[in-house]
Amino acid sequence: PLLIVLFVVLVVFGMGMPHAAHAFSLDPVTWFGWLAKILAYVVLIILMVVLFIESYILDNLFIFNIVLNPTNMPAVIGAWKVLRDVANSLFLLILLWLAIKIIWGFDDGASKKLLVRLIIVAFLINFSLAITGAMFGFGNALAKPFKDKIGDDVAGFIVGATKINTAMDFPSNPKKVTLPEECLLSALTNTDIKINCPDKTGVTKAMDAISGNTTAFLSGVINNDHIKTALQMWIANIFIILIIITFGGVGGFLIVRIAMMAFLGVLSPAAFFLYAVPGGENLYKRWQKNLIGGAFIAPTFYFLFYVSLIILDAMTSSPMVQMSN
Repeated sequence: PLLIVLFVVLVVFGMGMPHAAHAFSLDPVTWFGWLAKILAYVVLIILMVVLFIESYILDNLFIFNIVLNPTNMPAVIGAWKVLRDVANSLFLLILLWLAIKIIWGFDDGASKKLLVRLIIVAFLINFSLAITGAMFGFGNALAKPFKDKIGDDVAGFIVGATKINTAMDFPSNPKKVTLPEECLLSALTNTDIKINCPDKTGVTKAMDAISGNTTAFLSGVINNDHIKTALQMWIANIFIILIIITFGGVGGFLIVRIAMMAFLGVLSPAAFFLYAVPGGENLYKRWQKNLIGGAFIAPTFYFLFYVSLIILDAMTSSPMVQMSN
């Protein structure tokens, strides 16, 4: 894979393409261009390797958040069984204490109510993992249609929708537009001096004048072939870094959801136990809130993720934002 990445980099960004022949020069600008280009290639290769690894991880994380469930995670099942057995043991002790209070007449009326509540919760504890799995399974099922729309190549879908890979495409022969100084003065002062000026006034005239002279100036600055290549490479590096940050943020979010899925499944017996114990209802409500949020945040995220990229794809494909020369 590393050789493939290196080959693609060399071909796409010019070292595999024929360049116009030029004499060897000791021009400082040329030397600077060579050094900047070599450094840019090294950085680009490193970034491409990171992006390749990150893309692979991101594709799998999108799949894992659909297929994983607390009920099919062996580590979660093992930890849940331990916590379930502990909760059942504590319930037996509490039931024994309540029975003694009722038999010996120490009951004030609250013990019988607590006994009924404990029996119901004891039943829920033994099915707590199934309840947690059902919640996450329902959320995963709602998210699956949007995952199918995105496809297996999530990284490619993001790049294709945002068109971020075309951000470093430079026009091969930019048009040089220069205007007389009188026209620039007329545009900036919003006066009506029409000396070799287009028939425009105000802000439009100013923008035409400034952009025309700026284009000519930049064309002269980057006239050196090595400077052009180095500049193009560093712009590519910047946008690849942006892609890496984007992939990392999305991947981090999906990792957090998988971790929530595991912890909520393991802690489900303790959550139901706290619901039966006086004073523990607040902790149970926090667990319940996190369970609902963790389960249904996947379809919400997948939906917004898919819709936002579709909108970006439509915007970047519009003729209003496409540039030529």
